[in-house]
Amino acid sequence: MFTLSADTPLRAFCISSRFVRPSLVWPEGLAVDFYDPIVAGDAPFCLAMNRGNCIAYDGSDQPAAAAAAFGMPLWVFLDCCTLPSAMVGFAAPRESLPEDLARRLDPDGTLAWLGISEYMGLPSLEPGTVVGVSLFSLGRGLHLGTRSKALGLFALRAQRQVGVAQYANPSVRLHLAFGDLELLAPRAPVHSRPEETFVYTAPVPDPGRLAAMVGGRALERKARAPLAITHAFDPRQKQEVDAFVARSGRFAIVGTGSVEEGALTQLSVATLETEAAPEVPASPAAPATATGGAVARGAAASKPPLLIVGCGYSGEAIAETALREGRVVWGTTRDAAKALRLSALGIEPVLVDFERDADLPELPTTTGWDVVISLAPEPTQRPHGVLERALAWLGERPVRKLVYLSATSIFGGGNGDWVDDATVPAPTTARGKLRLEAEQLIAGWGEAHGVETLSLRLPGIYGPNRTTLPRLRDGSYRLYNAELWSNRIFVDDIASAALFGLATEGLTGSVIACDLTPSPITEVVAFSCAQHGLPTPPHAPMQDCPPSVRDFWQGSKRCKASTLLGLGWTPAFPSYREGLLEAWRLEEAATLPRL
Repeated sequence: MFTLSADTPLRAFCISSRFVRPSLVWPEGLAVDFYDPIVAGDAPFCLAMNRGNCIAYDGSDQPAAAAAAFGMPLWVFLDCCTLPSAMVGFAAPRESLPEDLARRLDPDGTLAWLGISEYMGLPSLEPGTVVGVSLFSLGRGLHLGTRSKALGLFALRAQRQVGVAQYANPSVRLHLAFGDLELLAPRAPVHSRPEETFVYTAPVPDPGRLAAMVGGRALERKARAPLAITHAFDPRQKQEVDAFVARSGRFAIVGTGSVEEGALTQLSVATLETEAAPEVPASPAAPATATGGAVARGAAASKPPLLIVGCGYSGEAIAETALREGRVVWGTTRDAAKALRLSALGIEPVLVDFERDADLPELPTTTGWDVVISLAPEPTQRPHGVLERALAWLGERPVRKLVYLSATSIFGGGNGDWVDDATVPAPTTARGKLRLEAEQLIAGWGEAHGVETLSLRLPGIYGPNRTTLPRLRDGSYRLYNAELWSNRIFVDDIASAALFGLATEGLTGSVIACDLTPSPITEVVAFSCAQHGLPTPPHAPMQDCPPSVRDFWQGSKRCKASTLLGLGWTPAFPSYREGLLEAWRLEEAATLPRL
């Protein structure tokens, strides 16, 4: 796959026969390019789409002869798909594709626009039910797979969808954007890959939401109803799939883990009520290896689900680390686009605005949540209003332990003195005072509800897309205090510290989490400039310092994470040198950067 830029032009297309086309409907105002598979002049585009299908599924631009190959033979493309129904998707200008990919799709070089995503669904004899046949996207970054499927479901007037997927295939994430996947058959015995394939049914969003999804909006997943996660398994491991298949009952796939080497690392499953069960086709017998219990995933099975309240930059890093450990992770956001992003990362999104929503959402039933709160006080008349509402919401749910991301601004500072966990807080700024009040709210809530709480006091947070390099490059960076001692923590070390805090019984109160090397700011800036061949930025008087960063430039101190280090936690990035080099490396390699 290649990465599409946000400004890549796109055109919707439809490949369908002329006698089917009048039955299709389209979102209002959407321009669609039509191609007829039995018209010679349209053949080049259709053939290019077929090559794209084969590249996406098998890596070859021609259908493979192997029985387990997924690339669509041309006779299937015509006879079974585009002649009786429609293939829809999005095309991009040839010059926006990598040259090698464009040549593989269109060897003759005759097409100015090339299809790079598609969804193919077949209307069934059951009115309103569409059976998904094919779905792919060759480009990442613009959610074209999700948007193509939404366009196909809209065009076919779908009210219910039935699909076939493989347990470890990352496309399961995409399908979950439309709703939970209720299993009709945990295995498909007549499929070319029966051991790894399941059949599901899922709801279809209303036409208004489908139209918004086609346009790249409203892409957050909306679960059919709050469902309790009863177990999880690694779909890459045959024995774990076998154990799941051996279970009896009705199940729905409701979440996924991260993707490693092109495969999902975890599926989260909910047990459905047995009433009104659909007819389930018989599945082949599997070894009776299931042992019962809530979660069958090895060591991760004993870890409670993780809820991140305020799943922003640091929250994403915590979630990704927890997902790699095999945990089920939920994250709140008030932004619909961010909810889709969380879903793409394998995080179950909870769309909620604690400030404005009258009714707050439900959460799956569980015996106890681990919670991380990443909510900064707001400089308003009610600076802690959002935090107080979130805590009230959590107070109605079982919480095992809560970690709050605070800040070292509670110490004040200005002379480069050392501070550690024995230092008495003495905030000198409004932000520092508000952070200390927030810590006190957290501690009070924990005492009232009998829950262990821990506040992590963090210095400057940095990582990919959070360094001074852009401002050093554009010349806007200034040194307002050449005597400043700066402290920092790499975002991935925040994740390890938060999870360490959750896992360490009895670790409560407030502690510092930072790297091992407080450094003069001039040294850090000089390192960045030297690595990129940039001039050292000029000095400027403090009175010219913008208010938004004045607290940073006046807060000279040297922090030590005495408690965490004493308990065995160690940052992976002990100084700015290792951290900045890693951040820049990740920025260059990023396909889905943290926001």
